[in-house]
Amino acid sequence: MTALMFYNVFLTLAFLNVLPGRLAQVLEILVCLYLLTFLKIPRIKTLGVVGLFLYILLVLWSIFIILNGGFASSYNIVRILTRNQGLLCFLMIILSFQFSHPRYLNYIFSFLYQWNKVYLCGILLFIPYLIWVFRTGDTMVAQTRFEALHAYIGGGLIFLIIFSYKFTYKQRKCIHISALISVICAGIFARRGVILLYIFTYMMWLFISLSNQSVSKRIINLFKIGILVLLLLYIFISYGEALFPMLFSRLTDDTRSFTELELIKDFTESGDLMFGRGILGTYNSIIESAIPEDRAGIETGYLDMVMRGGLVYVVLYALFVITPLVCGFFSSQSKTVKYMAIYSLVFIFYFNTASSNMSLSIRYFLFLYCIFICYQRQYRLLSNSKI
Repeated sequence: MTALMFYNVFLTLAFLNVLPGRLAQVLEILVCLYLLTFLKIPRIKTLGVVGLFLYILLVLWSIFIILNGGFASSYNIVRILTRNQGLLCFLMIILSFQFSHPRYLNYIFSFLYQWNKVYLCGILLFIPYLIWVFRTGDTMVAQTRFEALHAYIGGGLIFLIIFSYKFTYKQRKCIHISALISVICAGIFARRGVILLYIFTYMMWLFISLSNQSVSKRIINLFKIGILVLLLLYIFISYGEALFPMLFSRLTDDTRSFTELELIKDFTESGDLMFGRGILGTYNSIIESAIPEDRAGIETGYLDMVMRGGLVYVVLYALFVITPLVCGFFSSQSKTVKYMAIYSLVFIFYFNTASSNMSLSIRYFLFLYCIFICYQRQYRLLSNSKI
């Protein structure tokens, strides 16, 4: 996790123009080579018969995607090694499995909480500058830099929100303040996807929190939540347009369908829809410059998977993650495992609809960690105190 976070720090500092691109790439290569030293064949019998079968198929298809990447030049090899959706990203399904044990959970909580402080410092240092950049007309630059800071340095915040009951009152305040600042920044920079992420996260958090309460307490808390929601809606409707003009101006704009249709059309015509175009896959797009050119990224997660591994990859991945999600929530004795299933659900919902889902990042590592814990029956049967 430390190596992953430093990779994300170098990536973010390069985005923010604090670190020269070449130096950032050298540092990223060093971290990626270090991460490869953790690679070993995991003990996969604990996944059960169905889980084991799906896991092997998914790993084999991931290897096919990597080998389909084009190792024709040293430039491509460097790209495959250092990209946050490169070699290590596809090997995360192997790397993360060996750490899928509850004994690491307290370390994860402590690690994420400390890095949340770093994220807050990053917000305080860079957001005033990014607001200035945003207002001078470089809106896309400011937006992408905020998203880099939020996604990579603050990538564990959603996990902290869902597991906030594990922290002290003072720590919970710090976590929720970080979330509030993130939502305000997302409003300033008109990042609707980030706002959607926090809305969905808090809905899931409230759902599972209220389900553990008595009927009378649940009614009282629902009443309080209703008043708070109405108050927030009133503030948003009354003052939102003045505070977040760009967000309001593009609130209902459809900025995704065009690129999605471009990718589907390109892959259907070329016959690559089933098997994808490999780890360095691209699609033909005119969105950037109105001239057809190869584009390497799309912000719809399942289509990003199609681009690299085709529909086969999407189906295999969906089958692999649905089983533990259902088992973790409905067949678990532990509140902790149920919350892991909730985090996985948030990840699948958001990172397959409003953002690219797979990346060499803390948030993807946490997703796989939760999936593997939910898969293993011996952990699902543990009581809350034992886990």
